[in-house]
Amino acid sequence: MRPRYAVRPYAAGDAAKLQLVGQPLLERAYWPSDEPPSSQSAVTLTRDGSPIGVGGLVGIDERTAYAWSWLMPLRRSEWGVVLGFVRQAMRGLALSETGEPIRLQASAGSAPAERLLRKLGFLRISDPDADGYTLFEWSI
Repeated sequence: MRPRYAVRPYAAGDAAKLQLVGQPLLERAYWPSDEPPSSQSAVTLTRDGSPIGVGGLVGIDERTAYAWSWLMPLRRSEWGVVLGFVRQAMRGLALSETGEPIRLQASAGSAPAERLLRKLGFLRISDPDADGYTLFEWSI
């Protein structure tokens, strides 16, 4: 039977249910807990009802937001489906309250994270910083 995937609003505790191996795939800030930096503009990606990823936005200014996500390791066969859901969620989250599109920024500190951002349509806009993170940007 094929797995069923869905995107739903983030619920408290979803991030703690993820079985992460090592560091979250896309991580920039040093969050002191298992909860994400902001659950206001956040969604949970589920497989058969169980969280396999969470992501959202943290406002930088009225026209720019920082995108973050934590993803469990995925099967090779799942990436296409998951990327489709993530792109859909990004488009929905990337509209300001006025309905105007905003820019999304994200950073990556590893080759897998950079590949994921590129597959999602983010463009590299900086060289790695002192901590090894590279800044990327996406807009509708």
